[in-house]
Amino acid sequence: MRSAWLLIFLFSAPLFGAVPKIPPAPPHEFTPPEPERAVLSNGVVVYLLEDHELPRVEMSLRLKVSPAFQPKDQAGLVGIFGQVWRSGGTRKRPTNVLNEELENAAISVETSANLESAGISLSALSKNTDKSFEIFFDILFHPRFEKKQVALAKALVLEGIRRQNETPGNIARRAFRDVVYGKNHVYALDTTKSTLRNIARGDLENLHKKIVVPDGAVLSVSGDFEKDEIISKLENFMAGWKPVGRPSDKFDYALKNPPSGDVFVVQKAFSQSRVVMGRVGIERKNPDHYALEVANYILGEGGTSRLFAEIRSRLGLAYVVGSFYTEAEGSGLVGAGGQTKAESTVQFVQACQKELSKMTQEDPSVEELSGAKETLLNSFIFRFNSLGQIVSE
Repeated sequence: MRSAWLLIFLFSAPLFGAVPKIPPAPPHEFTPPEPERAVLSNGVVVYLLEDHELPRVEMSLRLKVSPAFQPKDQAGLVGIFGQVWRSGGTRKRPTNVLNEELENAAISVETSANLESAGISLSALSKNTDKSFEIFFDILFHPRFEKKQVALAKALVLEGIRRQNETPGNIARRAFRDVVYGKNHVYALDTTKSTLRNIARGDLENLHKKIVVPDGAVLSVSGDFEKDEIISKLENFMAGWKPVGRPSDKFDYALKNPPSGDVFVVQKAFSQSRVVMGRVGIERKNPDHYALEVANYILGEGGTSRLFAEIRSRLGLAYVVGSFYTEAEGSGLVGAGGQTKAESTVQFVQACQKELSKMTQEDPSVEELSGAKETLLNSFIFRFNSLGQIVSE
């Protein structure tokens, strides 16, 4: 209690004297460090950022993936690959041996994959650079895909499938995607029990051959190293990794017969309604990306947005409300929605529609526009919190 009163007393300074005028802070200028760029003899692009302040080295390799690599009857294959690529051990290091070796040397290696890219990352003490690089490239080139680890990864996905209808949000997200794209579109394909049954260890090995090629690969290295020495190590480890001449044909992302209609309803025994309204948006490289990002912030992102202020704060119709947009190599999504009591569903929908109409008919105010731009610009710096983030960016 004494501490609380002390705070109140201190913040009550105006009672005892004038508050000093504090000049406005000058605008912050932020220029992230520029990594050096090199190209290895096999065509792999490398970005390097030396910093000897801490005795650590981080490395990340990005590889191109195409949705064509995953057959429709094996939906979930790429995700399983991304997990078991690391967890399934290597040809000379079974899973338990690999885990113990990494733990004893304080080395972290992680893998991931989606329908656009796959990655493998490393974090280690610089004194263990040689050992960590050897393990990194062993996992990259020679994964074992142990059957037990494949079964475990599939079991975890199955558990997620079992629980996918427990919340209105998950149901609405899938339904919205299905009616916008059509259920046969690559962005609407669900991993199911039957598609998981179609995934075998041999499929992971075949996928590895398609993904792990140097064509278009990008590698980032940051931390405590010397440039010439690290380039030499990379050339040695990749000596036999040659380009395969991967074709650059673009995947067909065109919509696949989406159902006709404007309103779709999923009946479930919930006391809450989850509402999503929207449409197909833009591709990631569309120049309207920046305008859409600002518009989305004004409409429904954060506590100062129009949807939040009107539907949650003024009308009290929802605890969760906002807008969204997604971007992908194909067309993304754009929309708005939230969760409300079942009996207020119509009122909630009408209020959302009103705000969406205003967004298309009226320019944002000067305050809205400047506030959104300032917030988004200020958040930019958080993409550069570490050397690894800087060089990956």
